[in-house]
Formats: sequence, C-alpha cells, structure tokens
Amino acid sequence: MIIGCTTCKEYELPACTDALAFINTGLDAETDYDLIIVDKFGNRERISVTTDEDGAFEADISLITKNLNPHAGAFTIRIEKDGEAVQILTETNCISVTFYNNTGETEALIDLGVTS
Repeated sequence: MIIGCTTCKEYELPACTDALAFINTGLDAETDYDLIIVDKFGNRERISVTTDEDGAFEADISLITKNLNPHAGAFTIRIEKDGEAVQILTETNCISVTFYNNTGETEALIDLGVTS
C-alpha cells in the first residue's frame, strides 16, 4: 500500500505490449530496483529492473500480460529499492496504469518527466 498517496499520475497504455519503458525517472544510474504492480484486488507482481546510465529502465511484463488488460481496471505501480518505496515524483509517489485495446501499437512508454 502506498502511504499518503491520494492522486496517482495516470497513464493509458496499449494492451499488446511485453514491456513497460520508463524514462526521465530521476532514479540513480545503473542501480537495481523492484517494480511492484498491484491490481484492484491487491494482487502483487514484482519485477526486478536495472536502470541504465540515464536512470531509465524497461520492465519485462511478458509473463504477467494476461492480467494486464483493458478489463482489469487500473493498476498501481510503485518502485522499491532494498524493500523500501522510492519517491519518484514530486507531486505524487504513485503511478496508475490502465490498458486499452489496440491494433498493433506495442510501445508502452511511461515518461515521469523528471529532469536533472
């Protein structure tokens, strides 16, 4: 559960994707993190990621995509380091993602808009 979060930054992404690309994250370069994806029922998926030299990363969601669909409702995403939630945005510390049906679009880009 995300403490003190009332409004999440919202993204709508194509359902037919195997990865979520995160850019402009403000995260440390070349560092290991865990991406926690929580559905509306509280079910959690944990995906380990490593940031590149710019703090960006791509999360392989191919093993859980059956659950990430337009009928599943919104998912909350949190980033953790060493088991602790990482503050990723100044205005909020959570991300909400919904998925839409598409006809071949596969790029799922989450731009957190953090600039150095």
